[in-house]
Amino acid sequence: TAAASNKAPVVLKMARNAEPGIFIPWLIDDNTALFTMANVYDGLTARDWSTPGQFKIIPKLAESYTQQADPKTWRFKLRQGVKFSNGEDFTAESVKYTFEQYVNLQPAYVYVSLWAAGWPPAVEIENAQSVLIKTPKPQPSLPRLITRFGMLPVQAAQVGGEIERLAHRQ
Repeated sequence: TAAASNKAPVVLKMARNAEPGIFIPWLIDDNTALFTMANVYDGLTARDWSTPGQFKIIPKLAESYTQQADPKTWRFKLRQGVKFSNGEDFTAESVKYTFEQYVNLQPAYVYVSLWAAGWPPAVEIENAQSVLIKTPKPQPSLPRLITRFGMLPVQAAQVGGEIERLAHRQ
């Protein structure tokens, strides 16, 4: 994601040993695409590697996050004023829509095994600035697991949108 502005576009140049198979985050099934996705899409959380030899999970598109008294529920306060590269605002609807794409994936591939009894997560829009992410069973690793969930602009991702057209390119 990036703020829309009058600046010249930023170009990402990468040298990889193969072309990524697809750029739609929940459909990625190869290492090259996963590496590319990590440099194109932002998630609610990210891995911080600034301390040599270890990493920690930090808020990215979330301003903050906390596990609630109910251990199956996490509250994510969303960063305000963020726009996707196509100009759409990053909203609670973006979070809900993105999570639904992962949850509705058939088969759910690696997510079911990584999340175990915590799959599938459900997003409840609490208000314009926060969402609740609920899991069937407690999932203490949720902030780490969602680092791979690249947030999407709803209009661009829906049928006929920019991202949907990329999925069907030949």
